Amino acid sequence: MDISDNLSVESKTLKVNVYTSLVALSVLLVSWIVMSQSLKLKAFGKKIDKIPGPFSIPILGTLVLIIIPRSEILEVIIRWTRKFKDGCFRLWLLNEPVIFISSPDHVQKILGSKEHLEKAALYQVLKPLIGNGLITADVPSWKAHRRLLINSVNGKMKQDGNVQPLVFSLASLELGLGCSPLKRYEEDINAATQELFDYVVSERRKQRQTHDINTNEINTESSALKNQKHIGRGALIDTLLDAAEHSENEITDEYMKNELMTFLVAGHDTSSETMLWALFMLGSHPELQDKVHDEMKEIFGDNRTPEITLDDLSRMTYLDQCIKETLRVYPSVPLLMRKVNTDVELEPDLIIPAGAEVAFCIPAIHQNPSVYKNPKKFDPERFAADKIADIHPYGYCPFSLGPRNCIGKRLGEVLTKIVLAGFFLNYSVTSLQKPEEVKTVAEVTLGPSKPIFFHVKRR
Repeated sequence: MDISDNLSVESKTLKVNVYTSLVALSVLLVSWIVMSQSLKLKAFGKKIDKIPGPFSIPILGTLVLIIIPRSEILEVIIRWTRKFKDGCFRLWLLNEPVIFISSPDHVQKILGSKEHLEKAALYQVLKPLIGNGLITADVPSWKAHRRLLINSVNGKMKQDGNVQPLVFSLASLELGLGCSPLKRYEEDINAATQELFDYVVSERRKQRQTHDINTNEINTESSALKNQKHIGRGALIDTLLDAAEHSENEITDEYMKNELMTFLVAGHDTSSETMLWALFMLGSHPELQDKVHDEMKEIFGDNRTPEITLDDLSRMTYLDQCIKETLRVYPSVPLLMRKVNTDVELEPDLIIPAGAEVAFCIPAIHQNPSVYKNPKKFDPERFAADKIADIHPYGYCPFSLGPRNCIGKRLGEVLTKIVLAGFFLNYSVTSLQKPEEVKTVAEVTLGPSKPIFFHVKRR
């Protein structure tokens, strides 16, 4: 064997040794990462388990939530908030911990803070439906686009004192078009999402070009300030299209689709659920319904088809109390969640560790006996002008609270009030089931587990 053969063998041996060493180092590195992560999760789990909660089994979690019917889950959670100290408890969903809180003081420490704006991982299940809109967006995206969208939502009602057209088409705010795509949207929202979006954007762009919508202002106002003032007026689709053309914000077609679907789904489902529950409760309490009829008579006289204005809405004080009490008893969105970025001390012996996901069961908060006397009773007088101040500012949160609250709150209230006012001007309703007979199911919105039946009579 000559020298070249020896060098070749040594070279191959060196390569093998280097390869073996790299593999060994990689295995050690991965093992170290896995072990560190395991220890970290173990330490995190120990912090979580310092918070009391129902019996859980490792890996499987809190089994009772899997065993019981869906219609009973909400009641079980509410019972746990009454059982555990300060209304705070932890449970495990498989191997993932969730901490529930219901004390208004505790709720305020998280929802009222600018430190804890990140949504929990559970919100990711909504992305196939509504994409990365305001509800599911990460904090930087949410901050960048919230101001743009809130100007459109709240500015729409300020442009004209007659707000009744809003009730005929929620889509008029979002789409700037008629309702023709919505029938298909309701039948199969997942299949129709892309088609709906393509139709809406292409048709609106054609309308803007054909009718020179906004273009005269854009051509004559050259300054960035004037362009910025222009953004945020009119339908939401116009706001987004204007921003895409004249704003420094990156507004893509995908982003526009996400926001349109967010407003359609969130606005449609929550408002309709609130109207359903309001009819059910007033249909179950005819003496309260009579007060609503009297208020409609006082405002509109014998006019059964008035053009309702913002001034009219401001005079509907008792109907407003009934809607607020409906949302207290049956909040349209039953669950909110946040991920806390730092340790949160709720009490000296009750600390939520950084990185934990916190759930706010809204029915449990709204039925807190320390905030509401006889919380199971439907009593609109709780929200009378001389009593509403007695309610803790974070003891009533059907639209969330704090920096990341629902920007469609005002719009939802107006739409609900207009629809119910129009109904009670012309009809009376009787519920054919008792409240104690109707169970709820907490999903994205709070709905009845079985259909609710009414007897409706023209007045």
